[in-house]
Amino acid sequence: MIERNVDAMVEAIRNWELKAGEGFTDYFLDNWPVGSWAYWLLGKGHTEWANNIINANEKDQYVDQELKFEFYDDYASGDWSEEDYRKNVRVWAEFLVESDQYFRRVNKFFDEYFTGEDDDL
Repeated sequence: MIERNVDAMVEAIRNWELKAGEGFTDYFLDNWPVGSWAYWLLGKGHTEWANNIINANEKDQYVDQELKFEFYDDYASGDWSEEDYRKNVRVWAEFLVESDQYFRRVNKFFDEYFTGEDDDL
């Protein structure tokens, strides 16, 4: 089980992504209900990010992963950086650590989709 703190969750997510060669959003986050996530963001002061999601959802627009989960970096512009990406991961980690339900779910996910013994990444 992952230690229940934000830093440990950030490292668990990034280690999983690096080992799996996949995005955490593709395998775990994309199944989140839009409302739970967006209103949590709103309550945490991420007003612009949350309202972008809520407004798209209210207009019955597809809310893609970039809009839902990637606020601090811009893949399209080619200006991606690990530092900015980790800002996004940190927000996901805060949500996962603060929610009993999602904390259980993410630990189950890591148990089921374990990528190996090497934790040195």
